[in-house]
Amino acid sequence: MALTAEAAVSGNLQPFTARSFHKDGAPADHVETSRLHPGRLRARAGSPLLFSIQKVPAAPQIHCLQKSESVSGLDGFPSIFLERSHSRWAKRKGRCRRVRQHAVAKCESGGSPARFDVAPKMSMMDVFEVLANRLITSAASIPPGQKYMVGVAGSPGSGKTTLARSVTALINSKQSDPDLAVSVPMDGYHLYRKQLDQMPDPKEAHARRGSHWTFDPVGLLSTLKTIREKGRAAVPSFDHGVGDPVDGDIEVKPENRIVIVEGNYLLLDEDHWKDLRDLFDETWFLEVDIDIAMRRVLNRHIKTGKPPDVAAWRVSYNDRPNGLLIAETASRADLVIPSLDMVIGEG
Repeated sequence: MALTAEAAVSGNLQPFTARSFHKDGAPADHVETSRLHPGRLRARAGSPLLFSIQKVPAAPQIHCLQKSESVSGLDGFPSIFLERSHSRWAKRKGRCRRVRQHAVAKCESGGSPARFDVAPKMSMMDVFEVLANRLITSAASIPPGQKYMVGVAGSPGSGKTTLARSVTALINSKQSDPDLAVSVPMDGYHLYRKQLDQMPDPKEAHARRGSHWTFDPVGLLSTLKTIREKGRAAVPSFDHGVGDPVDGDIEVKPENRIVIVEGNYLLLDEDHWKDLRDLFDETWFLEVDIDIAMRRVLNRHIKTGKPPDVAAWRVSYNDRPNGLLIAETASRADLVIPSLDMVIGEG
């Protein structure tokens, strides 16, 4: 059978076909569907999948892939746009408004995230361009007044801040509305230094600042819920010169239909962190070799005034352990994006 759907390529909707085969190698019958929401049917070429279909109002029936079948022969369509959907879409207790009128496919195989296919000679700016076009298309499909929220996770030095800011700028430069997208950093939810001073071991708390337990996930969760429910919020930034958050420094406005949230621990599956993921329409993980990331972080520490020996100690004592923990969360993302060589500002 084949599943015919539509997805975003360079800002346009183009059809693709996912073909499956019987055990004897003969093609199965084709089953045509009506429009599928871009990004809702997610799979990787060649992966064995089992889809159960959950219907929302006005959604078409879709034939399910069987256990013995696999998705292959994707007619040249980049696998970045064939992504694995998660059951959370159907479990939001009345909050499936962003997928109303569309079919929701639930992947029961527990497979790995989709991966961004990097073509030869592709630069990171090319990657940003594809991602920006993808979000413009996705945001165009949601009802007026609602947000399309993306969570971008990655280790220190992966380039997630650069990605979020660059994709946001590209989106706004492509549209007549310069405020279509906004970038929200998790950095504003660092605990204040005075809060670290009140911990049982203040010296260790300051030395490990940047670890997940030195942030305020409850505050971040509350802000993201406000953005989702009310369409606007005042978000804190982080002043690296002062070393503390700046309250209300970033404004998320009703006209910001695309909200790109970036931070180290958005996909962490523990405590209050685990509740963040369900607030996003999709999640990305920026993948980078840990040694490359730590070299970037070391250079950043030195550029901000730390002596080389102090910077090296901080990388080994704090940044690398954090990076290794964050790398383990990649499997919870919808899409894994390789961090190519580029100039990394932050994150």
